[in-house]
Amino acid sequence: MSVSDDPSAAGAQWRVNQSVERIYQALEGGEFQLYYQPKVNMRLGEVVGLEALLRWQHPEFGLIPPLSFLPQIEESSLIIDIGEWVLDNALLQIKQWQLMGQLIPVSINLSVNHLTHRAFLIRLKDALSRYPDLPPNLIDIEIVESVAIGDLKAMSQLMVEC
Repeated sequence: MSVSDDPSAAGAQWRVNQSVERIYQALEGGEFQLYYQPKVNMRLGEVVGLEALLRWQHPEFGLIPPLSFLPQIEESSLIIDIGEWVLDNALLQIKQWQLMGQLIPVSINLSVNHLTHRAFLIRLKDALSRYPDLPPNLIDIEIVESVAIGDLKAMSQLMVEC
């Protein structure tokens, strides 16, 4: 049975398409924000870094966490666009903190589909080249935990190349 044979499946697909379009509009409209959550070494009681957390400041529904919208776009190219936005904005923030004398490591979560995209390494190098004086140890790239990793060997090699 195809989506066209099942009215409820067709309705569900329409809702997904509408959601993807609305998320795209949110990205274009500047409705996404990064919040920085401290990573604390509990033995020392010190902040050892920050994690960049994506949030959607929806004009009608307020602050929306990523698990409410990222799964809907995981298989679309929009996940890559949002990952690029996160990377660019986190690097800009790290640079701003560096200019203020604060060298704070930041973890950036990216999806497996973004990390395995054929242009990822090129885009990453391009983004990093805009901030040549940022120490590499201030940037940690993490894989979004909501997605299982299929090819661990390929993912390990990609992490080495990063």
